Amino acid sequence: MTKKKKISLYGVVEGDREKCFLSALMQLYQPRDNNISPDIDPSRGGQPNKIVTDVLKRIDRRRCFAWFDEDFEPNSPLSEEVRRHLATAWDIVDDQKADFLACPLKDLQPIFNLNNRKKPTLIISNPVSVESLILHALGRGSPVAEYVHEQRDRQIRDLKGALNSLIDASRRSEFEFYLEELNMDSLEERRGQLPELDLLISMITI
Repeated sequence: MTKKKKISLYGVVEGDREKCFLSALMQLYQPRDNNISPDIDPSRGGQPNKIVTDVLKRIDRRRCFAWFDEDFEPNSPLSEEVRRHLATAWDIVDDQKADFLACPLKDLQPIFNLNNRKKPTLIISNPVSVESLILHALGRGSPVAEYVHEQRDRQIRDLKGALNSLIDASRRSEFEFYLEELNMDSLEERRGQLPELDLLISMITI
């Protein structure tokens, strides 16, 4: 019997909350049962340049992705140098490069890698931050509909407060809370309305 070749997966995520949520998804979807071998690196405060540069170094993996928040822009954007490295990896043609270099972070993947056939995959939590994505994945409403940079601090505070209050009320650890609240049926339904959740799940499933 021919042994199936493992699908190597490398991901760089912004911080511990992303790693915790993704760990819960992996507990549910069991990627190793499908011969997917995940290696997830929490950047813990790394900014877009570091996160994307780190994942570009592992582009030889069958799958690789970078996951971080929308709210890095405009103060800590992806630099032109790193964007050009990403453009090379994605094989962006010359007549698209000006648009690629000017494109908002959250729009790079849907505009220039919509079918997700180019590595690395970019997953940008929006609006604002990962808390928005998680709240929607849980089927809860988000207190923020659109990122407004001038209101960034308040929006982050509102989003973190909304998610943290749910976790605190559960009297469980964050990881246990996700496992209790999430299930594959609801995730499969919601991923159709949440492109970033869909990308995450696609990384750990066949």
